[in-house]
Amino acid sequence: DLSKARGSLLIIGGALRHDNAAVWEKLIAQAGGKIAVIPAASGNPDKAGEFVVQTVKKYGGDAFVVPLSAKYE
Repeated sequence: DLSKARGSLLIIGGALRHDNAAVWEKLIAQAGGKIAVIPAASGNPDKAGEFVVQTVKKYGGDAFVVPLSAKYE
């Protein structure tokens, strides 16, 4: 039942610099828990997603990358 879903949706574009501590700290505080990183607009989503996860961790948060699609080899 989606009517009982709780949480925040924070959409951040690629122009957010990794050294903008004020924004990252506010984002982490608003999230209140684990942050899902969806690197949908990146040319290299694996690399971009992992960079954001590491940035979130740098500022004391917890994050993971949501895979965009299955990898075929």
